[in-house]
Amino acid sequence: MRLRFGNLRAHGTRRLILGRLESGIGSAGDGDREERANGEGGARCHVVTVPVRRNLGRTMRTRTLLLLSLGCLVAISVAGVAFLVRLAVDDGPAPALPIGVETTVGDLSVTVNGGAENAGVLTVDLTVGGVDDPDGGTSFRMISSGRPAELVEDTCSPVTVALSSCGVAFDVSGADGRSRVLFLERGEEQGRWVLVVD
Repeated sequence: MRLRFGNLRAHGTRRLILGRLESGIGSAGDGDREERANGEGGARCHVVTVPVRRNLGRTMRTRTLLLLSLGCLVAISVAGVAFLVRLAVDDGPAPALPIGVETTVGDLSVTVNGGAENAGVLTVDLTVGGVDDPDGGTSFRMISSGRPAELVEDTCSPVTVALSSCGVAFDVSGADGRSRVLFLERGEEQGRWVLVVD
């Protein structure tokens, strides 16, 4: 016996056409079947209708969206954990540098000798050197009672390799407190001094 298969698609269904050849060998009752098979070209066909699933594409799209949502959730969770770890190991700002002690911040050697305030202007006495920088004095800035103070005088620029005494002055007339913090930024390094003024 030999089977032949065909495949047709129509109106949302799949039709399988199975062909069966009758051998004509069998009992006496198969005579009519053999004649009918010979009259029809020796083959009989049976059509079987099988439903086709139309929601397969929709199922795949839903699965893809679920996977994308899960991936976003994992990424957000990892970022949150990294942020919490960084907060846990962060010790806050570096301690203030001592007054009157030479310190190296980046490429600049500096000693903050003290400060004096007069008529709303705070003058800081410095010793700087270690590098040639025509605008080295502008690396200093002042925070007065939580507010930036304007640099009004700079006798440190230009900075040279040789150590030299100089000063920077800031306008603190708008400050409503006595807090005075001097900052120095050189590259990625920063120095901080807390000044006590009368």
